[in-house]
This record gives sequence, structure tokens and C-alpha cells, in this order.
Amino acid sequence: AQESVCMTVTRLIQDLVLNQAGIDSDTACDGILESCNDICDAHSIPFCDLLEKTNIQGHTPHYWVISGSAGPPPPELPPLIRVLIEYCSPLKESTVTDIRLACLRTCDQWLFQSLRMTPEFNALSQTDRLLLGVEVTPDTVVFGPFTVEFEFPHFQQRMRISQSVKLEFVSHARMWRIQFFVGSHKSNSQVGPGQWGAGLALLENSPVANIRATYTIE
Repeated sequence: AQESVCMTVTRLIQDLVLNQAGIDSDTACDGILESCNDICDAHSIPFCDLLEKTNIQGHTPHYWVISGSAGPPPPELPPLIRVLIEYCSPLKESTVTDIRLACLRTCDQWLFQSLRMTPEFNALSQTDRLLLGVEVTPDTVVFGPFTVEFEFPHFQQRMRISQSVKLEFVSHARMWRIQFFVGSHKSNSQVGPGQWGAGLALLENSPVANIRATYTIE
């Protein structure tokens, strides 16, 4: 019985993703997914597990919702992707990776940063969340043709306690991660114990690029 229910709910999710252009409100998205959630609850099936399976051409529903979005950035997150991540809170790392890949392939920096700012995406470490409190001003990124500007709230406090502050962003068809960290005896970097260091790296699935970066801290 559970297998049959899983197949039925999976088909409903796939249909929802395929017809996302016709889903234009939070109420419509939530109503459909709530019905699926109720069906799963009645049969002791974790609904979030079905939502995070890579069973639509090797990807999660989140990937296809992001890949299917087009046009200029909307004023807020599209209803379907917002409801999907709410049902999967907190997102599995594999789902976050799939979301990164979708944003990378669509070069959608706005959507990626909007998703990072949601509590479900879990962009901040647990230590940072404890330091900054429930209502957190998210780390932000603004970039131009050759310059990327970052703002990290409570940067020095987070460095002293968390020992690391990092931020991911999409630019020039690549997914990047900038990280500031405190050196330790266990680290493999050239930064000595107690010294502060910085690094810029390309993430998985990004084309290779030669990096020459200059950091300016204000």
C-alpha cells in the first residue's frame, strides 16, 4: 500500500512541477502539497523524503522549478519553490546542492541569494544563528562587472567565535564561495594558528577559471 501511495504522490509532484506556469499563488501551491502531505501522513510516509528524491530525470522537484523559471526577477520568491522548501525544512545537503546547480545553470544570482536568505536553506552555521539570534540580517552580496561587495553582519564576533565566515554566490556562469577563516594547527593552509585568512573557490559543476583576487576590508 505504501509503495502505491508513494507512486501516486510522486506523480502528483511531477505534474505540479510540469504545470508550474499555471500555479500563480501560494494558496494553490500549498493546497496541492498539503493534500499530498495528508495522504503521506495517513500512510506513515515522510512527505519531505519524497520531495527531496532525485526521481525527475535525476533531479529534485526544486531543481526543475528553478530551471523552469524565466523572465525578469519577480518581487519575491516564486510560490511553488517557496512552498517546496517550507515542506522540506531543513533542506538536506543533497537538495541544497541540486538547488545550487539549478541556479548555476540558469545564472540566477537573484534567486540563489533569495533562497539563501530563507531559514530553510540553513546558510548560516548553528553557531552563527546562536550568536546573531532568530531575526538575522543575512550576509549579502552585490557585484558589478569586476567587483564583488560583501556585507557580513557581526563579522568580527563571528570570526572570533565561529572561526569561519563564508558566502556563496553566482557570477559569470559560475558558483563561487568566499570564506574568511582563522588558521589552526589542523588546517592545511599557509595561514598560521590564530591568524586570519581568506579564500575564494569555485564550487562543484562550475567551469574552470583562473582566479586573481584582491580583498579590501572596510
